[in-house]
This record gives sequence, C-alpha cells and structure tokens, in this order.
Amino acid sequence: KTLTIEVALQIRPTMCFIGEEIRRKRRLLDDIIEEICDTIVVRNCEHDLHAGVIMIADDFFEQMIEMTELRQQMHRLRSDRIADLSSEEAALTMLPEHLVGFYASLPKTHQHALVFRTGLDDLPLLLPLDVERIVGNLVAGRLARRKQRGLRSVPHFEQHPHSLRHIALSPMPSILDCYLGYVLGHVAGCLIEQEKSGYVANVRNIGEDVLDWMPCAVPLVRLLTWSSSEEEAKVHRRQLTEEDDAFRLWDSIREHCRWGHTYRQPGPFQYWGEPASKPPASRSYSLRVIFEGYEALLEELLEECEENNRPSPQVERFKVQSGYFRLYRRKLSSLSPLQQLRLNYQPNLPQVLQGPNRLAEEHRKGRVCADEDVLRRALPCLASAGHHKEVRLEPQPDQELNVLHLLPDKPSRNMRKNDSWQTIANQSEGNLVGLAESPSDSDVGGTGKNKLDKSPMPERTPSNSQLCRFELKRFHQRIGIVLIGRAGPGVNNVIQGLYDHLQVWDGKVICIAMGVAGLVHNFSFELTEELLAPHRNQGGCDLLGQSQPEDIPKLGHDLRAISHTISRLKLDGLVVWGGRNVHSWTARLSEYFVEHKIRTCVIAVPASVQSDLPLIEQTLGYDTACKLYSSIIGNLAIQAASAGMIWCFVRIPGRSISHIAAEVALMTHPHVVLMSADTGNEQLGLTDVTQMICNIIELRSRQNCNFGVILIPDQLLTSVFEMKQLFIEIREIKDACPDLFESPSTLTWKDLIPILNMLPPLTRALFQSLPERIRVQICQAVVEGGAGTRQGGTIDLGTVETENIFRILVEAELTRRVVAGSYKGPFQAISYSLPYQARAAMPSNFDCDLGYTIGYAAATFITEERTALMVDVTKLKDDVKSWEVFGTPISSLLTFSASEVLVKKSVVPAPDSPKSEGESALPTVANYYIQPRSRLLYDISYERSMPEPEERTVISPGPIQFWGPCSASKTRTLCMPQVQRVKQMAICEETLAKLKIKACAGCPPEVLKAVNMLLQGGVDLLRQV
Repeated sequence: KTLTIEVALQIRPTMCFIGEEIRRKRRLLDDIIEEICDTIVVRNCEHDLHAGVIMIADDFFEQMIEMTELRQQMHRLRSDRIADLSSEEAALTMLPEHLVGFYASLPKTHQHALVFRTGLDDLPLLLPLDVERIVGNLVAGRLARRKQRGLRSVPHFEQHPHSLRHIALSPMPSILDCYLGYVLGHVAGCLIEQEKSGYVANVRNIGEDVLDWMPCAVPLVRLLTWSSSEEEAKVHRRQLTEEDDAFRLWDSIREHCRWGHTYRQPGPFQYWGEPASKPPASRSYSLRVIFEGYEALLEELLEECEENNRPSPQVERFKVQSGYFRLYRRKLSSLSPLQQLRLNYQPNLPQVLQGPNRLAEEHRKGRVCADEDVLRRALPCLASAGHHKEVRLEPQPDQELNVLHLLPDKPSRNMRKNDSWQTIANQSEGNLVGLAESPSDSDVGGTGKNKLDKSPMPERTPSNSQLCRFELKRFHQRIGIVLIGRAGPGVNNVIQGLYDHLQVWDGKVICIAMGVAGLVHNFSFELTEELLAPHRNQGGCDLLGQSQPEDIPKLGHDLRAISHTISRLKLDGLVVWGGRNVHSWTARLSEYFVEHKIRTCVIAVPASVQSDLPLIEQTLGYDTACKLYSSIIGNLAIQAASAGMIWCFVRIPGRSISHIAAEVALMTHPHVVLMSADTGNEQLGLTDVTQMICNIIELRSRQNCNFGVILIPDQLLTSVFEMKQLFIEIREIKDACPDLFESPSTLTWKDLIPILNMLPPLTRALFQSLPERIRVQICQAVVEGGAGTRQGGTIDLGTVETENIFRILVEAELTRRVVAGSYKGPFQAISYSLPYQARAAMPSNFDCDLGYTIGYAAATFITEERTALMVDVTKLKDDVKSWEVFGTPISSLLTFSASEVLVKKSVVPAPDSPKSEGESALPTVANYYIQPRSRLLYDISYERSMPEPEERTVISPGPIQFWGPCSASKTRTLCMPQVQRVKQMAICEETLAKLKIKACAGCPPEVLKAVNMLLQGGVDLLRQV
C-alpha cells in the first residue's frame, strides 16, 4: 500500500511487509517467520544490533495465499462434511497438511469464526486480526525453539507489539490536506454551479505553491473498470505494483535498513514556524517522486543510508549479558527535516543560572519521613556530613564583600586585589592557600591535593568578587552521567546543559554507557561536540544506551566495583538519570561514597514520565508524554464521535496514582477515567468497576450518545481486589512448582492447564473467563515480577492487555442488560494501548528548557561539593526566567519500612567484631524506597473541572507544537489552581486571625493552654504528612 510505503520511507524500519507484495510473490507464513528470525539473529550476532522495527501491513493475513486456500477449504468442508465439522479441533484434523500449521497459529476466536460464521462474500468469516501480536508470538516461539535445539539464536528476545489501525482515521488535518480539501470544495461548487454532473473534483500540480495549483475535474467513467466476473462496472482500488516509483524507492534501500541503523524520527506535524512555510508537498516521498523524479530521489536516499551505515571511529562496543552491544552514532545528514530544525533551538535558563550564584540552605518542604532518628540510622554518613539539608540557588550580590578585599597590598608577594585573572591563576599554591582543592591525577578517590593547573584559562576576566575558591574549582572538572531506568523525553537536554556548562570552564563530560553495567564494568567515553551535535533537543537515549530498573538488583549491589570505576575515571561528580526505583538506589550509592571518602558527588535527575516523585513539582518528560498521549487519544475520541457508535477502551501508562490519566483527562475530556487510586482505596472489585462503566454507557445511550472514550491505566489491575489475589496465588504456584514456569517467555495456553487446575475455585473461574492470550500475559508478568507479587501487586503489567479485559467484561454485562431489558442501545467497542509511545518522543519546548536547566544546576551542585541531592526546579508555571532551582536531599523522598527499622535498631554489632573487606561500617541499614506522590486528586480536583459524563464533548489537542502560540503551553495540572488546598489554606488563615484576636482579649490561661495543645497537635499532624 502507498500509505505503508510512505511510512517506511519516512522512518526507515528494519523490515516492512506489504500485503500486495506478499500475495504477488505467493509467500508463506512459515517462510516469513523464518526470514524475520534470521534477520534478528544476524543483526544480533554479526552487527551487534539488539533492536529493530518491523512494519506489517494490516492486510498481512488477508493477502496471504494460505488464508485464501484456508477459507475455500473451510467452505468445502461446510458443504460436504457439515456433520463432522463440530468444533475447531475437528476442523484441524480435516484440513490438508500444509494448512494445519497456518490454522493453528490463529487465535481461538478466529478459528471459531472460520468454522461457524459466514462473511458478506459467502465465505467463512475472517475477523480483524492483531497481526503484530500474532507475528511477534510466532517469532518468539521460533527463536526459543532454535535456542533449545542448540541452533543459532539470540540470548534474549523481547517484543513490543503496537497497532496503528485506528490512530490516523480522524486526526487534525495537515496543511496540505487543509488546502487540498478547501480547493476541492471550491471545485465541486463550481461544477454544481455550471450544472456539471458525473465528475470527480481534482487538483493538479500540487507539488508547487498553492497559488500555482490547477483545479480540474475528471469524468467518473474514466475511473470505472469492467470485468467479466462482475455484473456492473466498479471503481477499484489502485494496486501497488513493482513498477510504482514509491515501491522501487523502498526496494532500493531495503537491504540498507535491514542490516544497518538507519532510523529517522519525522516528529509531530507543525502548523507554525519554518516547517509550515515550506511547500506542503515537500514532506511526502510519494509526491516528491512524482515531481522530482525517481533517479534524483533514489540518489538522495542511497547517500543518506550509506552515510548512516558508514562505520565511525568513535563507535563503542561493549560486552553485555546478551552479547556485544554497539552504540551507533547518529549522523546529521540522516536526520529528518524536523530533527534538523530542532538542533537550532537554544533552551532557556532561569535567571539564577545566567550569572554568579551561591547556595543557601532552605527548610521549605520537609521530608516524607519526619523521624530524624530513622534517617540518621539508615544514612548515618550523609547525616553526619550535613547532606540531609535542602539548598537553594540564589543570585550572588554584585557588591558582596570578599575576604581578598580586606587584605592590604603586598608587593613582595606580587599579588594585589586588582590583579588580572591570568596573573592570579599563575601564582604558586603558597600564594593561594585554600583557594583550590581538586583531585590529583593519582589520588581521585583519596584526600590528596594537587598544584594549581597552569594551563591557559578561558579568555575572561571576572570581577574581584569571583576570586574565590568556588570559582577556581569550576575549572577542569570531570562529571559523569549515567542513564538508569527507561528512556524519557529530555535526557539529551540534561546532557546538553551539563556539557555547555562545563565547556565554559574547560571541563569534560564522561558518558557512562549501558547504565548499571557501565558503572560496574567501566563502559565509558568522553563526550565531544561532534557526538552531541545530532542529539541536541532530540528524543531517545541511543547516545549512552540504558539499563532497566530491574538491572539494579542484579548489578547494583556491587558498589565496590562502581567505586573503582569512578576512581579510574577521576570523576568529580556523577549525574544519575532515573525515576523512583532508581533514586532509592542512588541514595545508597551516595551513602557508600561518603562512607568510603570517595569525593565524587552524586546528583539525581527527577526523570519520570509519570511525575510521581514526592516533593517534586513536575518531573522531566511528563509534559511531552501527556501531550503526545492526549494527541493520540484526541484522534480516537474524534473518530468515535464521528462514527457515532464506537466506544474506545484506551490503556495508558499509569502506576498507583495515575498522574498521566488525570492530565490526559483534563486535556481530552474522556467519558470514563478509571483511577487506580480510587479502586485501591475503596477496595473495588472487577464487578464494581464493570458496573460503573456500564452505568455511564447506559446513561449516555438514553441521550442517543452511543460513543465515548474510556481511559484505563495499565497498572489498574494491581488495585483490583480479585486480581491481586490471582497474582498472589499464581506466584505461590510458581514457588511450589517452578518447573511449570521454566521458560515464561515461551508460555502457551496449553502450558496453563496444570496452573489452572491448581487454582482455588473462585480464582480459577475468574482466570478461565479471560482470553487465552491474556492468561499467558498475566502468568508472564507475575513470574517476571518476582517477589513484588507477595507485597500486594507491585508487578509490571505493561504487557497485559487490561483494556481487552474490561472490554470483554463490559460486553458481557451489557449483553445481560439487553436480555433483562434495561439496556436497548447498540454497543460496538475497539481497544487501543499506549504503553510506551512517549518514552523516546521528541521533547516539547518545556521539557527542553527543564532538562537543560537540570543539567546546568547539577554541575553547579557538584562544584559546591554537594552530594545526594535531586535537582528540583519550582515555579514551573511561570516564565523560564522566573524558575527557582533547589537541591532536595534524596533522603527527604525516602519511605522506610517501619518493621525492619525497629528490628535493626536493636541489632548493633560488637565494637571488636571483625569486619570483612569492603563491608559497610553502618550500624543499621533500613530498607527504604520512594513511594509515589499520592495527593493528586485532592490537589487538583480534576473531576470538578469537567462536565458530567453524559454532557462531555471530547477535545482533540492536536500534535505537539515547537513554534507558534501553542509552543509555550504547559500541563493543566501544573497551571490550574490547586482548588482544595488553596481554599483550605485560606480558611486556616482566617481561623488563626480570629484566634489571635480572641487570645488578645483577656482569654483565661487555662483556655489558652488547651488551645495551644490543640494547635501543637495540628503541627504534629502536618509534620507526619
């Protein structure tokens, strides 16, 4: 299809399968699966590429010759052997041998439809297939069998299937479509005015400027074709052939994409700025090949692919668990037009970072754990060194008094307070005692001091107020950055801010690749402008690579090896990117460094698309993620409203509090929003949630509104009582019978029969009611979730089709209501999942500014020798210049396990007890973690800002904009007033004012004492919140 070819030319995927090509070449499913497996293995073993993108057309199975033969054979069986065709299993025994495997690969529901249902063409009905999931499962199974047989395979295979079936049916039109639709409307009007009938409105020359377009009309009879097998002439769809220039273009670069690293990111469509000023047709390869010619465009594409796949001398190759991993470098020439324009964007900085600044201690936010004694016992070295205090960056006064101003002139020492910067820098250490302390080359992790570096300084002459230890220590710093956790928008801007800050002071950024593995095994390289240039303001983290949070339990305990890596790299500071799970480990790493007198400062980046870190106003990446999800959900909502009878069940990322769900709800106004916090606090079950959804559907149906959107966080099931119990019982079966879960990645529905028989009756009935594919997904998630299942459901359910579970439950309940006569409206549903689409998105202007600010501020904190801090930027709803920068101690975010703390308080080692090498000297180490922020609904009261479900009108925010009036937009939860909190604070102030007046009017002392006790109780309560 032309659409599939256009997308392939835009993004350059690893492989692309087109229905017409498959039918023309009469390709078999088994051959295609084998080809995909061979490609994955060769890319892994010979090219060190562990990832790829495989595009599959929606008519993949429909166009297969095997599917045509299967439907015809099933039609014959219905005619000849209808008595024997009693079940799907019976059909399997009656089919020819070459169709048995193909039929068995289809889902049970589709097998049932082929046996018992008939389509409009009088052949067995072929239901719409989730092509990407079926092919992905077949590839996973084939690779696993290869591994079991000792054949060439890959150590680990993980698939992320994603469908684009519904997303582009009702999007906001592009500029070209707006122009084209408007012109075609005028052409149609002119034809009617001139009483012309039987014509199709048309426009020629659309490759030129709009003013040069040529409106015309084409007779309908020229589009009709006659066939001897058809009774009347029809307008047939144009078929893609090998002679089409667009297909020839893709065919010419297909091998480059298959074995190389050629991906591009076209980015969101722009309606303002330089992209909008270009000719509308210049963005489409399908149009460019018509107006520019095949040969010219082919030369351009081949040049881009060859340049992108050309080996670079700066490519690093690392040994990881799954083999060797190679960090391929982006090339400027291979970026999409929008990517190249985004390179020119210069992020803004707050006013406090644009000039001299200093640190001031703050007591603004308090801590999650108010018990100071628990903090000191858990992190004693950080506490004794004063790293439990919050700090704030503030501008340094211009006329600040400096100790050098008080010194008399001493000509004998050749130093005066008005000497130039270069002169003072060249003095010996004896003349500048205490002005410079930096790690020497031979003693980075120790306590030694080196002489002042006499290399030339940057050409600048600071004021006398800058002649201080702080400014001299800025020079020649080495700061490392590591990505632990999943990717997120804005990561490249953090690196960019860190790099730009250090360039002023002749410092260096050391990139630690592959996350925790890089820290342990010293996978590192020095960042240069050439490496950074293609990544400025871009999405993705292919510059450094990443590790998953699950790698921390495997490698994160080896703090000694990490400290050796830090010492070998001679780092003054380490910046750690990550979310909640990562930064609880970052606190442990900071404690270890301080305890062992490693002078490397550790600074945390609040990076989470969930924005669930406590005490942080908004995390990096949340703005981009919410805008991207809102754009997609807005498209689905408009499609549902246009059809008039479609309900969309949409699954989006959302842990326990579902911050993304709340923000997307404010942007798009869906009709049902299932918040995990509500179900968990109220102990709602599947029946309660299903009834709530059905009630709203029935309520809207009475007003002839048989459409809507339902948002479902992907972690919702961990808050539902019955599902919690199911997860715990499956985990118990796994502990008792580990052989049943020996290879969870290759589980099939047949492997679940023993598990099903071991479940209690109620749980078994629930589990059996779910589709087989979802049963497999739940078992895989529970097994891979580990011990988190025992704690009540902290497993990752991102791969479980939660939206389909609720769609099936709602369909069953509405069917029951139809039979009972309480529901009379139609119901048609589609499901859609958005689990990871925003993690590598091109960051919004807001996230670019925020990431750049965080990188800049992290370098400042490291210069001041502050460690165990998280960069905290506040007043984000104001202009960037007004932002305030704080350093919040990571310990302030921690929640401690009370039972373990109490047990370990009494366990104090004897003073003379032997201690093994590398063992920590901490008397107690509590188990601590970071809980998600938990007061979102109370603060923003999002439901009150939207109409009632039966009156809501869906909103489509459109794609993220980088230019124009919409480029500065921010999230609703950030900008809207915190209704409940502001109102209650006003009441408190009014009550205290009245209390003060009453107390001054001769109130008896015993009454004042009682009031004082009540107020003290309120203070204690606030301290615990």
